[in-house]
Amino acid sequence: MKKFVPKYDRVLVIPIAQELESQGIILPESSTEEQKAGIVTAVGEGRMVDGKLVPLTTKPSDVVLFGQYAGLEIEIEGRLFIVMRDEEILGTLVEEKNEVNN
Repeated sequence: MKKFVPKYDRVLVIPIAQELESQGIILPESSTEEQKAGIVTAVGEGRMVDGKLVPLTTKPSDVVLFGQYAGLEIEIEGRLFIVMRDEEILGTLVEEKNEVNN
């Protein structure tokens, strides 16, 4: 099996379609044409800022949203992936913790 290792500030994402609905996240039909979601499978070592390597905050297994035209679609052993820069990610979906306010 081949393994793709992103360089610098790039991330490798497996796009997911309607799987978000099974997690209780419903995107309006019009927004699904403009933004997509995926699961991060690999991240580069970070970006250079003022000559120093700064690690990325995106991690493997993060569920992320990104724009329709973000990144480059590639196929590895018959499976579709998207390689994109970390800055193309619009945000990360996280579980809300139920907090009780007293």
